[in-house]
Amino acid sequence: MSNISISITNSTTLLSDLQVQQAIRAFQKQVHEHFFPVWRIDASVQFLPKGSVPDAGSWRLTIVDKLDGTDAGDHGVSSTGIPSATSEVGDKKNGQWTITVSHELRFDMLPV
Repeated sequence: MSNISISITNSTTLLSDLQVQQAIRAFQKQVHEHFFPVWRIDASVQFLPKGSVPDAGSWRLTIVDKLDGTDAGDHGVSSTGIPSATSEVGDKKNGQWTITVSHELRFDMLPV
């Protein structure tokens, strides 16, 4: 297991914590079983309920209702060097929101 820790926080009013928590296992499986064997980069993915604060040093992926602009996801690095991403639910409550979270997690956050 890598020392990369990614905290996924539910900050949306459109999904329950349970809905997000149920998707965490799939995100973790994608990182361990699909991303790691090819790129040799692994991470621990954990869920944080609404209002929780991630551990210091933990990378952050926040799920929100809607982002400004046309992109469904955004990513960057904080002033302290911590990678972060934001993914919107928008009108994707039928499960399509997981595609954007997965993309931000695997392709935009994890270093290649």
